[in-house]
Amino acid sequence: MQKKKKKIAVTKTKSVKKAVSKPIIKKAGKKLVVTKTVQLEKVTLQVSEKQKKKTLVQETSATALEKPRPDTKNFSEEQLDNYKKWLKFQKQFADKAPENYIMSGNFDVKTPLQHKIHGWGVVVQRRDNYIDVLFEVGLKTLIVNYKNT
Repeated sequence: MQKKKKKIAVTKTKSVKKAVSKPIIKKAGKKLVVTKTVQLEKVTLQVSEKQKKKTLVQETSATALEKPRPDTKNFSEEQLDNYKKWLKFQKQFADKAPENYIMSGNFDVKTPLQHKIHGWGVVVQRRDNYIDVLFEVGLKTLIVNYKNT
């Protein structure tokens, strides 16, 4: 005798600051499992099964949102050294909010930055209209004081 699978209707209500992506919800037995973490303040799931309602509230933490660290086995000596410096800076400036990088901005040495592509980094050197920023992927040179004419 084959059992019939029951269909479950899932409705989502979000309270968010900024949502990166939607969660993937899978049924594991009688429980719902969120397999992908998203950047949300709260995710509220309402499940209705035979007129019963169950609510699951998940609050994500900063550690759940962190991406996995890269595999350092294949790094060159210079890449490994830069990565270790980046980790050290990240711990040192953990309590300081990073400034968003803009080309027309002016940034001092040891200023944490948030770049749209490269992510979190720290200014390690300043030269005229350029700054060298240490990101997780390595050292990058960025333009500053850009005047759009």
